[in-house]
Amino acid sequence: MAENYITIVEAAKRMNLNKATIYKWMHVLSIKPHVFKGLSKQSYITEAELEHIKEAMEKPWTVEQKPGEAPSPTVASFSLASHLSER
Repeated sequence: MAENYITIVEAAKRMNLNKATIYKWMHVLSIKPHVFKGLSKQSYITEAELEHIKEAMEKPWTVEQKPGEAPSPTVASFSLASHLSER
């Protein structure tokens, strides 16, 4: 099945965020940007990866959490801080 790729700029527009926030969540979730050499200098992610970012932002306590393990304080504090700064 073919993946649908979108630019980081388009991902930020769809989520009504800035690129830095998208990149931060990519880092938290260990998502690597895709670069297609020769076609464009822009970075891309798949729509599935964007959905994963959206889910992580909505429920940050589930990010990188193993069964029975407490949520990462770094992720939880980042989520709260970014949520408050966007208001």
